[in-house]
Parts: sequence; C-alpha cells; structure tokens
Amino acid sequence: MTINMLNVFGNEDFSCHGDLNTDQLKMDILFKKLKQKFDDLMAEKEAVSSKCVNLAKDNQVLQQEFLSMRKIQEKCEKLEEDKKMLEEEVLTLKTHMENNMVELGKVQEYKSELDERTMQIIEKLEETHLQEQAKYEKQLEQLNKDNIASLNKKELTLTDVECKFSEMKTAYEEVTTELEEYKEAFAAALKANNSMSKNLMKSNKKIAVISTKLLMEKERMKYFLSTLPIRPDPELPCIENLNSIGLNRKDISKTPIRIPTSNPQTSNNCKNS
Repeated sequence: MTINMLNVFGNEDFSCHGDLNTDQLKMDILFKKLKQKFDDLMAEKEAVSSKCVNLAKDNQVLQQEFLSMRKIQEKCEKLEEDKKMLEEEVLTLKTHMENNMVELGKVQEYKSELDERTMQIIEKLEETHLQEQAKYEKQLEQLNKDNIASLNKKELTLTDVECKFSEMKTAYEEVTTELEEYKEAFAAALKANNSMSKNLMKSNKKIAVISTKLLMEKERMKYFLSTLPIRPDPELPCIENLNSIGLNRKDISKTPIRIPTSNPQTSNNCKNS
C-alpha cells in the first residue's frame, strides 16, 4: 500500500512546495500507523506463542494425570474382584459349615441311639446275669442234695452258663468299642467345625481390610478430581488440538469412573463376626 502511494505521488506533478510537504506529512503518519500495527501484531504473536507453549505443558500434565487416574481405576477394579472372590469363599465356607452342622446333628443323633442301645444291652446283660445266677444257685443247691452221680451234670451246667456269660461279655465289649469309635468321630467333627470357624473369621477380616482400602482409594480419587486445573478459553489457538484428544477438565470430570463403594456397616459386621 505504501509503495502504491509512493508511485502515485511520484507520477503526479506537484505545483507547489506546500503540497509536497503535506503529502510527506501524510506519508509519515501512514508509516507510523503501519509500524504501530506491525508492532501490535508482533506482540500479539509473541503472546499467542507463549500461550501455546503453556497449553502444551498443561496438555502433558493432563496426560500424565489421566494415566495416573487410569492406574487408580484399574487398581480399584482389581480390589473389587478380590472382594468378590473373598465373598464367594466366605459363602462356600458358610455352606460347608452348615453341612458339617447337619452331619454333626446326625452324629449326635446316632450317638444318642447308640447310648440307648448300649444301656438296653447292659440292662439285658444284667437281667440275664441275675437270671443265670439264680438258676445257677438253684442248680448248685440241687447238686448239693444230689449224690455224686449228679456232680457231672452240675459241672456241665456250670460250663454252659460260663460260655453264655462269656458270649454276653464279648458282645458287651464289642458294643463298648463301637461306642468309643463314634465318640472319636464326634470329636473329629467338632474339631473340623472349629477349624472352619477360624477360616471364616480370617476371610471376614480380609473383607474388612479390602473395604477400608476401597474407601481410601475413593477419597483419593475425589481429591485428585478437585485439584484438576480450570478449563482454558476455547477461543484461544491450540485449543482444538487439546479438545481433540479429550483432555479438558470438563470432559475429564464427566468421564464415568467406576469406583466401588463400600458399606461401613458391612465392614463392621464382618469384623464383629
């Protein structure tokens, strides 16, 4: 524009010196305006360049924070999976314990029946023994009255009574042995039940620890989101590149982050149990 004006002024035929000074003054004013505009544009360029550099740095920081947030989310998901596995293990242990309680009830019922049968056998043995003893005494009295010829018969009767008593004694010992075996089985069942109760308590403690960790991770995530920088002005340059990768604060704050919430009451119940 300045060159064109100079050409125009050069081609014209100036009639007086006053007109030449006026045109020179106009050109000086125009040159100053152009220089001022050029300086303003250069200053604006420097400001925009500085903002672009700052935005690039902010972009790197946001990318690092986004990666950190992804790691925290993966850790939370892993803790949630561990919690589910422990809950399934606790459910399995409870089922086994309930089954063992049923088996323990059956063992106790069978023990009661066995005790009753043992008492009946003992009473029957005592009754039989008394009957045999009375019979033996009668036979012995009769043998004392008989002559020597009946002595052989008495000895045979005595031998028969002793054989029967020996058989009854053997039967009594067998029943007693069987009773001891069931007592041992009953003690083993009680021991297994106590072991499963300890395992259940350990699993409940693990669930309580994991629930506490989940609460801590949730608070940490809230604090992290609250410390993110304010979204930059979308009219400034380089914002399109920043928005294209989805790393402005508005988009990050709206990103659904699945953080499992834990019920404190549940954790307390696990500890108490």
